[in-house]
Amino acid sequence: FFSACTMRRVCFVLGCLVMAVAAALAPCPGQYTYSPSRMETRWASQVSTYASQDKNWTAGCRLAMAEKGNIDHWMKYNKKLRTNSLSHRFREKPPGGSFSYFSLVPVQGQMCSTTTRYLPIEPLSVALRNPYWPCFSRKGLTDTDWLVFVPPRLYTAVKKAYFFDLGSTYYDAGFAGSRDSLKGHIHRYRTLAGVEFDQVFAWEAKKSIDHDKYWQGVELNMTHKLHFFNTPTSPDLTHHMSALRMILAMAHPDDFVVFKLDIDNNAVEVEIILTILRTPDLI
Repeated sequence: FFSACTMRRVCFVLGCLVMAVAAALAPCPGQYTYSPSRMETRWASQVSTYASQDKNWTAGCRLAMAEKGNIDHWMKYNKKLRTNSLSHRFREKPPGGSFSYFSLVPVQGQMCSTTTRYLPIEPLSVALRNPYWPCFSRKGLTDTDWLVFVPPRLYTAVKKAYFFDLGSTYYDAGFAGSRDSLKGHIHRYRTLAGVEFDQVFAWEAKKSIDHDKYWQGVELNMTHKLHFFNTPTSPDLTHHMSALRMILAMAHPDDFVVFKLDIDNNAVEVEIILTILRTPDLI
């Protein structure tokens, strides 16, 4: 998942949102309430039923087929968000059948907006990828059109922005080429969420990376921001290559942090996620 968030609500991407706008009034602290969609609730309550090594994922696809209306609505609504973000400023609740969302009720204060914001986020459902994959299409494995991008400055005063990419390959070419590359993700945050990252940290364990080729693919305006480590990361918070340790050391609660996890090593990915869940300052 890829969603707008501050340090206390760190974004995590498994596998692998912005117009440059400001809120009409200054964002102020508030109370967040999470509301899972009906679609997410159904999938979460029966997740063990769909855990399967069946290459056709028969049990999962049976429910996905029944959710086709919600999935279609999800993708259409997300397209609307990407083309019409300025018009509604997230003052309306997203469709309850498909989208989960955070309600942000602001505190009262001088020059603070009193408007409740409804911040949509992708529902935890289907295969945690493009919801059309794999049941409706086998081509959407690396597609990112399902990701929700919410401009963070609409709901919080962002100090700095950081991107941590675990499983980066080349800067301008990921598993599926430019579509899922670090460069592509940075571009989407810039154009869809108005986020300019202050620093970017990228890890890639493959030793076959050509360093000259890697840096030739990095724009000049990014070379002073990008830190590339051609070595494995670690879930151990005391390890010198722990991305989580760096987040704890660098990021402030009001910073915007994106954490992308896709290192093709399931055991290490699980340990990293468990470390996050055991570390309150990372949540």
